[in-house]
Amino acid sequence: HRPHLIVGDDINYPPYSYLDEDGNPAGFNIELAKYVGTAMGYDVEFRLDEWNKVRQALEDGEIDVISGMFYSAEREEFVSFSSKHSITSGAIFTGKTLFIKDLHDLKGKSVVVQKGDIVGEYLSQQNLDIRLIEVSTVAEALALVSNETYEYAGILKLPGLYTIKEKQLSNLQAQKLVLTPNDYCMAVKKGNENLLLTLNGGLEIAKAT
Repeated sequence: HRPHLIVGDDINYPPYSYLDEDGNPAGFNIELAKYVGTAMGYDVEFRLDEWNKVRQALEDGEIDVISGMFYSAEREEFVSFSSKHSITSGAIFTGKTLFIKDLHDLKGKSVVVQKGDIVGEYLSQQNLDIRLIEVSTVAEALALVSNETYEYAGILKLPGLYTIKEKQLSNLQAQKLVLTPNDYCMAVKKGNENLLLTLNGGLEIAKAT
């Protein structure tokens, strides 16, 4: 009888985690977690939800692992991170007519971010008096800029570009500004070191193959 591993992640975060046309969990994080779990002898079950709820589910012990979470020192108070499986950076998305040289151009401005996401955490630490407008998904953040409710969205570059293509938001662009490249890891509840060792073992196998 194989032990059961419950893995959570974001329900709308392509290309990392999302539901496919048939409503099944899909994406890079999902494939990786499936591989790592299976390699280490687990039956893997996925539960995708809004990002904030996924983080809460981990803290409440309803899920065992989050398959993709960006490392930060603040987050390490609540979760333990595996070795990194990829690196990606944030970006500011705007309409086609706006240009941003550096972060100071955002001083005192409103920026739409995904609730609980690393880009929002980063922007709030810049002491630029940036007002964060929190929404549940990347798609929602971009839609609010596309329909000109707000001028700026701060989200991860790859999910942002993917969503623009998918939803055909041709009036949007990513600014050249690169925000905080982050290590993307698996995460377990703080102190669950045995599971962490197991995941790192599985990630080693994945890298080797």
